[in-house]
Amino acid sequence: MVPDIADDKSSRLTDSRSSGDKLLIDTERPALFFTSLAHSSVMDVCVGVGGPGGPAAVRQGQAAGTDLSRGKFSLAGLYSAKTRGVPGAPPRRVEVEVVNSTALKVMWRSLLPGRQHGQIRGYQVHYVRVENGEARGLPLIKDVMLADAQEMVIGGLQPDTTYSITVAAYTTKGDGARSKPKLVVTKGAVPGPPSLWVHQGSENSAVVRWLPPEVIPSGLDLLGYRLQFGRKDVPPLATLEFGPEEQEYSIPNMHRGATYIFRVSAKSRSGFGEEAVQELSLPEQVPRGYPQIVDGSNVTCCSVHFSWLPPVLAERNGAITEYTLAYQEAGPSGIPLELRLSASENSYTLNSLKPNSVYDVKIRAHTSVGPGPYSPSVQYRTVAFETDVPKNFTVKLVTKTTVLLTWRFYDSRSPYRCTIDYSRQKVDIDARQTKALITNLRPNTSYEFHIACPDSNDGGPRHRLVARTAPAILVNKPELDMRREPDNTFTIILPPLETRDMIKGVYVVVVPLKKGRGPMRHAMNPDEIDLEELFRDTNIKQRHVRTTRQLRQVDLKKPYIAASFKPASIPATFTLGNQAVYNGYENRALEPGQEYVFFILAELNSTGMKTFVSSPYTDAITAPDVDPQPMEPGGDGLIWVVGPVLAVVFIICIVIAILLYK
Repeated sequence: MVPDIADDKSSRLTDSRSSGDKLLIDTERPALFFTSLAHSSVMDVCVGVGGPGGPAAVRQGQAAGTDLSRGKFSLAGLYSAKTRGVPGAPPRRVEVEVVNSTALKVMWRSLLPGRQHGQIRGYQVHYVRVENGEARGLPLIKDVMLADAQEMVIGGLQPDTTYSITVAAYTTKGDGARSKPKLVVTKGAVPGPPSLWVHQGSENSAVVRWLPPEVIPSGLDLLGYRLQFGRKDVPPLATLEFGPEEQEYSIPNMHRGATYIFRVSAKSRSGFGEEAVQELSLPEQVPRGYPQIVDGSNVTCCSVHFSWLPPVLAERNGAITEYTLAYQEAGPSGIPLELRLSASENSYTLNSLKPNSVYDVKIRAHTSVGPGPYSPSVQYRTVAFETDVPKNFTVKLVTKTTVLLTWRFYDSRSPYRCTIDYSRQKVDIDARQTKALITNLRPNTSYEFHIACPDSNDGGPRHRLVARTAPAILVNKPELDMRREPDNTFTIILPPLETRDMIKGVYVVVVPLKKGRGPMRHAMNPDEIDLEELFRDTNIKQRHVRTTRQLRQVDLKKPYIAASFKPASIPATFTLGNQAVYNGYENRALEPGQEYVFFILAELNSTGMKTFVSSPYTDAITAPDVDPQPMEPGGDGLIWVVGPVLAVVFIICIVIAILLYK
């Protein structure tokens, strides 16, 4: 061995022993090059730094021979980390988790800011195989060049082997101190996936067969197999274990129309190996069972509300596509009336029934193949009819936070008190109003309303209604486009709809604000607007013929619908006040000087009660004052201008005629 000092500074050999050589090295060039090393040889090196009193620091390492028979050993680690700009401490909380027989997951936390000594550029994970407490071979290094990295997965390891793991951070100046070694043992080798076959036996059974894995590591013994199976949509899976000689299993009593999943894995002393997975779908049939009408109903003089459960899972024979509801008055023979309901429905209200009558009700379920059997008939008797008490309580419509209850009341000459109880709250109402808006409810929640009218002749029958508020579907707030304001119109940017498949229609609602010195007053929540009145008053088809003056006096101070769109045809922007008609709704001209807010109302697809969700209000904006426009011919105004003129002309003509005949 010949030391090679790549520097012109003085360096000399101070001592020689059989165990090795000592060199005095200039600290301005902290590196040693060793020449004439044997190919692929390794030499132990011990270096100390200090003065005449002895070394202050010692570093031990190895110099390895290369193809050029030249090795290098750096002394940089003997100098202050802070001076050199490298991390002064190892990463914190180093943990190692065994993933499987060939992989480990290494996790750590970054250094404290005071110990980083520069910008951390990444981390190095050093790992080496260990036998009998000693390293075997040189450490391998995996580098992650991310300053915020905190984990790494090391693959390609040997099964059932001990490894030593250390982690170090590095900057542009070099790597810092390594963490304390973590010793961890990989899992033992496990078998690969078996060969798996699944086929249908009889109408409702399946046969599962498997064979040992194609490749089995040397010395690995198969101890058995594990089979997991069940409906894909109904966890958890059933689990069975078999011996090494068993390779088949038959599964009875499977459900028609369902998809089953099968998982088979082989077992060794180290546990179960990789799974083989297969699926089997059984063809659908008509339902074997029927829906069950549950106890509890709401019966009035003219309506019956009830609910049901779908057929039990084993008797559905596929996915339920719809229901058929059949009902008729008990006694006389005849064909019952049938209603087709969507598969998502689980309750219904029969309206327009005869008072004090008995009705038979039954229901059946459908799959894609066809309908199943009807349920046994359930009888309901409507209550006796009285003309002087409220009748036919129903849920008219719901929003995310409100429910509108309506009823009939024939004698409205004197006050008639009723009470609505729900969720431990009580509301007193005057039956002459024929409706009540229940507010401050939770979205997508079922509520039960009990209505009692104690002034009735029969002592106050209680009516029960069940309603579910609309789901919390987000409808974003429309925005005002301030760049596009011709005359007395506004352009709003309509929000995109995220759940178009659930929406039936979209309405643009205009709300004039009340004038006053204080803040403009309007409903704090768009859900609290009287939607029943809104739809009744603003649809052109439902409005009576009115003159322009009457429309201004009656309608322009109330909220109204300016336009209606289908979800697929909603435009990106909409101009308010252009006096066009959109799907039966007039986009009225805005009143100059009037302050407005706007919101979007969406009607959801539902059977039975109407369901709505709304956006927040826009910011308030005032319609600009514009110069009076020339009056167009036609209309009421034209009569007041042309009429007097014609009258004057007519009078003049009469006077001239009289003078001529004299």
